[in-house]
Amino acid sequence: RDEMYYIPSLVFLVEDYLFKVPRPYFELSGVFTDAFKLPSGDHVVDGTSDEVPLRLDGIKACDFRALLKVLIPLPQIDKAKIKLTINEWLGVLYLADMWNFKASRRLSIDKLGKLPMDAVERILLGRKYNITEWLMAAHLHLARRQRFLTVLEAEELG
Repeated sequence: RDEMYYIPSLVFLVEDYLFKVPRPYFELSGVFTDAFKLPSGDHVVDGTSDEVPLRLDGIKACDFRALLKVLIPLPQIDKAKIKLTINEWLGVLYLADMWNFKASRRLSIDKLGKLPMDAVERILLGRKYNITEWLMAAHLHLARRQRFLTVLEAEELG
């Protein structure tokens, strides 16, 4: 086996879908790297085949697919020109933050920052994902707008 061009793959089961992806992309995440280092004992390691996939319970397939579009873009797509919906970018942010994919997290924050979003929603997401630039800008927007917070907005913000 060539040490550079014999690329191992991982098989993930997300909801009812199998995804087979190059393992090196997931080695960019400290979470997965640590999991790969765990001793496997005598049993077959999860993620090595369709029969023994690495199960990602609680993860939505649409979010995982969106993350893969960012992590592993097709050769004809420039990473900077990836077009995802706001919900797909939110899925990328959720998974990239959870699994510590720093570059994908930053890209999703940059892309979401350019998309229209309600100030209250931006504050809630800024709190959840510790995005200080969103918090400052959204609070400033709310302070400068002509109308008061609605009861619902106030409840959402706490």
